[in-house]
Parts: sequence; structure tokens; C-alpha cells
Amino acid sequence: MHNTLPEARPAIWARKIGCGSAGNHKTEAAIILPFRVTTTRSKIVAILGATLLTGCAGHSFPLSNRFIIPDAASDTAEVFSDTNGTLYPSGWQSYFHPKFDKKRPGEGRWRAGNLLAQSEQSPKFRSLIERDEVRQLNELRAFSNHHKRIFILVHGYNTSVAETTIPYSMIEAELDLKPGDGIIRFYWDGLIGKGAGALKIWFKVANDSQLVGSRGLRAVLSQISGREVYIIAHSRGASVVMSALGNPVYESGFFARLNRAARNWGRSYHSILAPKPLDDQSNNIHVLMLAPAIDRIDFCDSSQQPRRSKDFVCTKLRPLGGQVKSFDYTVNTDDPVLGKFIFSSHAFNPTGLGYSPNIGRGLKGESYPILREYLLEKPQSFHGFKEYAAHPVFLEMLHNIGIGKVAAQRPMEPLAN
Repeated sequence: MHNTLPEARPAIWARKIGCGSAGNHKTEAAIILPFRVTTTRSKIVAILGATLLTGCAGHSFPLSNRFIIPDAASDTAEVFSDTNGTLYPSGWQSYFHPKFDKKRPGEGRWRAGNLLAQSEQSPKFRSLIERDEVRQLNELRAFSNHHKRIFILVHGYNTSVAETTIPYSMIEAELDLKPGDGIIRFYWDGLIGKGAGALKIWFKVANDSQLVGSRGLRAVLSQISGREVYIIAHSRGASVVMSALGNPVYESGFFARLNRAARNWGRSYHSILAPKPLDDQSNNIHVLMLAPAIDRIDFCDSSQQPRRSKDFVCTKLRPLGGQVKSFDYTVNTDDPVLGKFIFSSHAFNPTGLGYSPNIGRGLKGESYPILREYLLEKPQSFHGFKEYAAHPVFLEMLHNIGIGKVAAQRPMEPLAN
């Protein structure tokens, strides 16, 4: 008997697209094929394997050579994290030169893949990385001390700095910003995929996003004290946020591989997968997620770290921490990216929170009464950051929490005690 897949959702594959073409249409989604999923599992695996051999994949790089931008005295700051959660230092371009895509700024190939590997044989570059991270964090502390409310924007995977600028600007335009408010634009290397490469990079970036959060964004949050903090994240940026709030469980293969790699990076990186927890800095943190590409497992306590990921079931969820005061998220049952992973209901990195109402409702009843769902009553077939940033549901979310300019039509669901 054929082992057919149970869910009749649109299947999404990718066709071969040549790398480096100015005409390429690169999105987080692969190509949508409007047929019901009744194909045998073995055939799907074969097709999936073939598509993964055809796509193009690369990295996202900063467009600037200095951080933080512009400076601590401004109302806006920018930082950029590599795939391991290491912040790019000012002057990084003097130490290595990636093979950039001539037609797509800030995108290119990179053999080393992260700053620690790149600096493995360059003590001067490693010294700069470590020294400049201290400087940047000190500047971020000064930045937060000069502002009453802090807004942190976090994009998703498969997005360059150039592509993120527009949705970040759209969000900032909708915020009811007041004198004394500060914005931190958090950029990270969520990899870049074209064609089937958009699917290929998912399996790596699903793990990378956790490191970016636990090391990169957490370090940023640790510089903020006694403030109202609003974190707005899109897509896999939700994983960055969750991992910043608490150490996640990692896919077992990634866990083993990174621990082996870290042995060559020096003693200070031996605990790279278990960084210091986020201290309680007496902040009031408000989480807002657009199309969150996460699921129940992203709430799992790190004590549950599995030796083998296959058939793993999380039996203990972790607390969000006393600083997290609200947690709002969108649900779109027609989002083609969140629904694209045909094994997602059982895979180690599923994406159901922003796709299936049952995921968040289950989590809310189980451990997280502060979760508040914003369901798109008319589901929309999009996943793009710009589309979500412009949607009335997001504007309603901003208004209900008291940071938006536009009045909402629907009443706010009261937060649980």
C-alpha cells in the first residue's frame, strides 16, 4: 500500500532557475503547484532530492562597513549578525572579500560561511571581531539608555539588506513614534536561495536562526534595561526571537556538527550552543510576529535536547520569562511558504504557528496564556514581509498594543492574567 500524505494542501516545488540572472524572481517560496498531495511519500522524497540539486544558494552580507549605524546618539541603530550570531565588526571588508553577485547588492558566495571560520587562521581578524563586538554592545547600551521605548525589527530568511529596507521602513511609518523612541534594525544572514535554492537553504537556516537569536539578538537585548521593548519579527525571524528569549533545542545533527567545528575556534566558543541566559533587566518585552515560521518545538525547553531528532517529542516547554508581557502573532491558513513543507506536521522544524490556528491555541492552553492570535479572516496566498507589513491585521495589532497610528476596527481580545 502506498504511504500517502494526509493533508490536502497545495504542494510547493521549485523549478531550475539559472544563478545570477537579473530576471530571477527570488522569494522565500518555491514554485507552487496547485495539486492535492496524494503522491506517494517515496516519490515525493525523490522529487525533493532532485530539486535540491538544482537551486542556487548563497549568503547575505552587510551593505555597510561600520556599525552601529549611524551612532548611539541617533534614534536608529543597525547591527548585522552572521549565521552563528557573531556581529560583523566595523572594517570587516578589509579582511575578506566574498564573491558578490554583481546584480544583487549584498548577496554572494562565501566558502567559510561564518566569521569565526573565516578568522580561524587570522588572529588579527578574530581580535577585531571580538573587540568590536564589545564596542558595539557598549554603544547599544548607551543607545537604549538615551531612549524610553525600544523597537527591534527582525526579518526572516532568504532576505538581503536591500530587500529588507522597504518593509522595515513601512513598519516604522506605521509606528506612533514619539520623542525619545529608538529603533534597532537587526539584520542577519538568513542565506539567499534562488529557485530550488530557496528550499535548499531552509534546512540550514532553520538551525542558524537559533544561533543568531541565542548569541546575536540576546546580546543586543542584554544591553537594554528598564524599558518598554517591542520586537517585531517576520517569518523565520520568529525563531531568532524565541532563541533570544531562551536556549532552544537543536536538530541533533546540527548540534554535533557545530560542536565539532567550535573546537577549532578557541576555548571561548566551546559553549557556543549554550550561551548565558537572558538576564532579567526589568524590561517589559512585547513580541509581535508576522507569519511566524515556528511551531511548538520552538517553545521546547533546552533540557530536552535530543540525541536523535527522529521521532522526537518535546515533553517540557520553557517559560518565556517574566519580562515578556505580551505575545501577538498572525495566522494565515493560505500562506504558501508556511504550508510548503509537506512533512511539516511531523518534521523537526515545522512552521505551524503562523499557519494553523490549532498550534497557538494549544500552546496558549498548555503554558502560555499571553499568546494572542490575529487570524486573517480572509486567508491570503502570500508570505512576503511587505505584504504582511501592509495588511490591516498587522495595523490592528499595532493599534491594540498602543504603538500604531491607525485605529483598528475589531475589538482587542483581553490578555489573560
